[in-house]
Amino acid sequence: MVQIKVLYFAAARELIGAREEFIELNESESVTTDSLRSFLGLKYPHAASYIKDITLAVNLEYVMNGEIRDLKQDDEVALIPPISGG
Repeated sequence: MVQIKVLYFAAARELIGAREEFIELNESESVTTDSLRSFLGLKYPHAASYIKDITLAVNLEYVMNGEIRDLKQDDEVALIPPISGG
């Protein structure tokens, strides 16, 4: 098992009902940002469509749209809501 710390911000925090949690993912499959998204979508079906499209940061580094990043033990993944400005 690979343990990942997941941080939730803004709307993600409201939908999930937590600021952070530790998730354990099975190492027999590839542990990636995509597999984490899938896991969270199953765990929180009411937030699945939001999680599918939200920006992720792994260890304080943004994951670009469409990029799949491998995850390892003790990585920290933040779900970052869209930012608008003017």
